[in-house]
Amino acid sequence: MRILKTTRDILATALTLALCALPVNAHNAPPCDTAPPAPQAESAEAPSVDPAHNIPTIIQTSAIAYITGGIGDEEREAMEAVKGNYNLHLTSAMATGSFVNGTRLKITGGKKTVVLDTAIGPIFYAKVAAGTYTLEGFFEGQTRNETVIVPAKGATLVRLGWK
Repeated sequence: MRILKTTRDILATALTLALCALPVNAHNAPPCDTAPPAPQAESAEAPSVDPAHNIPTIIQTSAIAYITGGIGDEEREAMEAVKGNYNLHLTSAMATGSFVNGTRLKITGGKKTVVLDTAIGPIFYAKVAAGTYTLEGFFEGQTRNETVIVPAKGATLVRLGWK
């Protein structure tokens, strides 16, 4: 029962954090009691983790809201619980399937505008405007480029695979 309580608490907290990142009218709820994360620079540092619940912090820039992490089962489960709030889902893994941490991700939008340039964990979920984006991933001297279309509804799934 202890595990179920912990998992339930993690999922509830993750959902609350995700909803706090949305504009108030997006979910017809009153403003959250806690202030949303302060906007970060476009080249944000890797996000921190709430040590009490092992949930990655939501990072908000002027063009994107995202979470990244996925180190450990609890963190991965917490991220999985809120991934429906994000329309760009990316994983970074070796060809063997094992996740890798420390990938640098650069997202470029229309008119070659850099939307984000930061280090990410093995799992990255972002909420971006619908449109076409170029994703550039960098890991241990390797580069991967993907052009993706993010729909107005649903999500785009991307896997950056490394040798």
